[in-house]
Amino acid sequence: MVQLTARRRLGTVSAVLAGGTGVLAVALGVGLVLEADSAFGRAWASAFIVFGVVCLIGAVVGTRPPEPGSPTGRAVGLATFVLLGTWAAVTAVVGAVEESWLWGVLLGAAAAYLFWAAVRVARSGPQPR
Repeated sequence: MVQLTARRRLGTVSAVLAGGTGVLAVALGVGLVLEADSAFGRAWASAFIVFGVVCLIGAVVGTRPPEPGSPTGRAVGLATFVLLGTWAAVTAVVGAVEESWLWGVLLGAAAAYLFWAAVRVARSGPQPR
């Protein structure tokens, strides 16, 4: 098993750029969701919101990275996997209903993987040192 080491802190400039990118992505996503013509378009436009939130989580966590295997680190990983998995699942269902069954298969597989990863993170306990 690979032994994880503590991550380096994110620098101030990098944190500001990551935070700004996240805020801009969320703002762009909100604008796109409001302008979308179909449910499938809104589902894909919401990807900007989801990825912007993930970017903001990364910016916050990067400034004070938790220890590998800590409860805080597991909570952040779990929240990220659940957020991405939920978006993929919703987009898979909407895509399968409105567009083609292929969207259900492609994004359904991604959603299944992300939820599986979330379960693994949730079940993992504190790592021995």
